[in-house]
Amino acid sequence: MYRVLPWLLSVTLLIAFAVSLSELQKAKRISEVPQQSVHNHRNVRQFIISAALARTQEPIVVLGDSIVEMAPLPLTLLGVEVVNAGIGGIRASELAVIAPRLLDGFKPKMLVVALGANDASSSGSDFSNLLTTLRTYTPNLVGVSTTNDPATLVMMRERFHQAGVPFIAPEIRDDGKLPDAIHFNKRGYETWITSLVDQILRMM
Repeated sequence: MYRVLPWLLSVTLLIAFAVSLSELQKAKRISEVPQQSVHNHRNVRQFIISAALARTQEPIVVLGDSIVEMAPLPLTLLGVEVVNAGIGGIRASELAVIAPRLLDGFKPKMLVVALGANDASSSGSDFSNLLTTLRTYTPNLVGVSTTNDPATLVMMRERFHQAGVPFIAPEIRDDGKLPDAIHFNKRGYETWITSLVDQILRMM
């Protein structure tokens, strides 16, 4: 019996070590998922947006973040097709790089820039550079905020005004947001999309 105990103890420790190693490897894979998911999601979204653009002629393109991506935008406005070009997690500086990949070769009738939710750390120059880039594709630009953050709104209003681009900031109350206090629920989207559509129609 006593001779068996050391063997049992060794086997138990070996199993425990193997289980611990397996759990560590699982934890490492899990920690890598978000970054990989974001990267893959952006690639997928860019492919979907490019495919949607290829099926249109002079559409209204709504560029933006996850709030745009999840928005139930109308398919057409006054007979003009609307393309949802929202990409979750995108900021102004990143969109300035991605937008030419999406828009080169296309002639959008209007570009709507809907950002802000991820731009608390962005600079005014990020927005200025983005608007300068987008203006090479169409002079018809419209800005709409996806945040109620005061500091971000001040920065965005200033840069859109300097660029001569109409800008609106629909106020989404707390009861119009999901529990994360960032994304919109059905009520929030009703307010936001109504404001967005009204602004687009005024520009057409």
